Amino acid sequence: MVVRKLKKTPPTQDDVYQVRYVIDADLAPNLQLIAYVVSETTGKAQKEKQKTSIWLVNASGGSARKLTQSRGNDYHPRFSNDGKTIYFLSTRDKLPQIYSIPTDGGEAEALTELKQGAGNFDLSINDTLVFATSTDPVVEKTADSHERVANAWYRFDPIPGYLNDVKQSLFVLQKGVEPRMLCATDGFVAGLSFSPSGQQIAYLKSGEPDQEFAMTDLCSVDVKTPKSNKTTNAGLPRTLVAKQYINQFCWNEAGDSIAYQASPRDLADQTVLFSIDLSTQKKTDRTSTLDLMLGTAMQVHSPARIVGKMRSGLLPGEVLTTTSSGGEAQLCCVTIKGKKAARNLTVGARVCHLLGRRGTSALFISQAINCPPELYLADLESRIERQITHENDAWISRHQLPRVERLLVNSDKGVQVEGWVMMPRHRKAPFKTVLTIHGGPHAAYGYGFGFDLQELVGEGYAVAFMNPRGSTGYGNSFSRAILGCWGDPELKDFNAFLDELIKRGISHPDKLAVTGISGGGHLSGWLIGHTHRFKAAVPEQGVYSMVSMWGTSDAGKALIELEMGGELHKIPDTYWARSPVAYAHKVKTPTLLIQGENDIRCPMEQAEQFFTALEHHGCTTELIRLKNCNHGAQLGGRPALRRYRMDVMKDWFARFI
Repeated sequence: MVVRKLKKTPPTQDDVYQVRYVIDADLAPNLQLIAYVVSETTGKAQKEKQKTSIWLVNASGGSARKLTQSRGNDYHPRFSNDGKTIYFLSTRDKLPQIYSIPTDGGEAEALTELKQGAGNFDLSINDTLVFATSTDPVVEKTADSHERVANAWYRFDPIPGYLNDVKQSLFVLQKGVEPRMLCATDGFVAGLSFSPSGQQIAYLKSGEPDQEFAMTDLCSVDVKTPKSNKTTNAGLPRTLVAKQYINQFCWNEAGDSIAYQASPRDLADQTVLFSIDLSTQKKTDRTSTLDLMLGTAMQVHSPARIVGKMRSGLLPGEVLTTTSSGGEAQLCCVTIKGKKAARNLTVGARVCHLLGRRGTSALFISQAINCPPELYLADLESRIERQITHENDAWISRHQLPRVERLLVNSDKGVQVEGWVMMPRHRKAPFKTVLTIHGGPHAAYGYGFGFDLQELVGEGYAVAFMNPRGSTGYGNSFSRAILGCWGDPELKDFNAFLDELIKRGISHPDKLAVTGISGGGHLSGWLIGHTHRFKAAVPEQGVYSMVSMWGTSDAGKALIELEMGGELHKIPDTYWARSPVAYAHKVKTPTLLIQGENDIRCPMEQAEQFFTALEHHGCTTELIRLKNCNHGAQLGGRPALRRYRMDVMKDWFARFI
């Protein structure tokens, strides 16, 4: 009998919605079991939704079994210290609450019934949980519910409403005992972790009245109530680091220091690793002289967010984290004492996200351009790694995925930029090509899996993306090279990149399009105002007027003053000169603007101004106003929203390329 191999087909829109994303996991204390989270699209038509569930698999491999079956989202699994119970968060009763479930199966038990739900939690060595929640009474908003604000940073995308409504407190919880409040904040809790002894909790707080956009304070509090404070449940929190841009932290094994990742001066700096000695309060910069980008800083087009972690290292005086270099993000050990050094533990054209460490075993997620995120386990001594999950093997086997080529291109004198192109195997070169531009602006593209990019390739387009000046992962001077001159360096870099694609016969010179989100929306608008080489443009949720962005965005004053090089009243000409709307009269490219109605990072008025100017000057243009869409929700929001966004984009490209 002849067995015929199934013919592989390019992925369609329906195909990319069958991808299963592994986004979180925990390794049992005995190293035998792993609980992991899968995010998948379920349902049909208007009932389609992105849903998460928890699965169990042996660390040695084999078939996985589904542990949770609720109608809501189940996520953030954490093993008890005896490995017999898994604590997790679930929205099965609408608001997220903390549950527990036996690892050998059974019914889940609700441990909290909080009126405003629970945030992410951490677990101590004696199975005490710490979590954050708001204790303020829920106030129903009416037509006459007016807001009074006294701080410029009073909203934060994607938090709904106002920061005044999101004051969170820390609580500790033991099974069978009522939660006990430790301390309150005037903002929200952005991260928390028990010390190794379980006697202290470190946490990040943000959104407070004295903080500017995205600033955080690193604090700690004792778990036990001090004797001097017997009459109240409130602890005595200590601020360890104030008003910095901290995104991750972890305790060392001894519990006498905390390592944290932060941008040292401002949001244009690459992330640096610091260590603070808790007895002396001395802070030490461990990596700025190494010019590394700490953390996984890749912009990945995914409907499911992966949050990487930091952990204490295998050796005393080290931490385990990730570093981003070019388009790769790898597991890395960085010293926090003695000689400053860093060594990568993984290699390859991929993006890694650290999830945890127990003993010599590190649990992490790895993804690549043609490989959705899957779970891996690495031995830190031998550096041997094993793939644990195979959620997408069948999906990959039945689809004809693009050929990928990496390019290094010389732009300005002494400037080399890195980029990639995904080429459809079912079409012949030169291809119709869509240039997609990352946001940030201080972020990067790389070897991440992009569902929408795969869909465009399936339609027959080559998809090109690169990291112009301003991107991270290429050194701090490269990241800061656009300050005060937004648009000019990037224009040279993109033109050099496109010229190389055309020279190699990959891209057709008369069939180019451009798109991008946020900062990528800005650059899409900038490019079409400075060149006529594109036949179509779809800028999304972009910044088009620096003047109004300064006062209307949640990031406005803090971010735009940094990027423009000064205050608005001192350099108004620079603000206008860096605004795509100032060049709208020169645009000839048919332009479809996509903006979210609920976006407060790049507010709707940005697109309204650009659209009005384009239409006034005779450019073929339309504006899509996405309902119930905050910043970036066209990537991570409801499936119906994501599908609509891609449908209008593909329609626009088909009409004009």
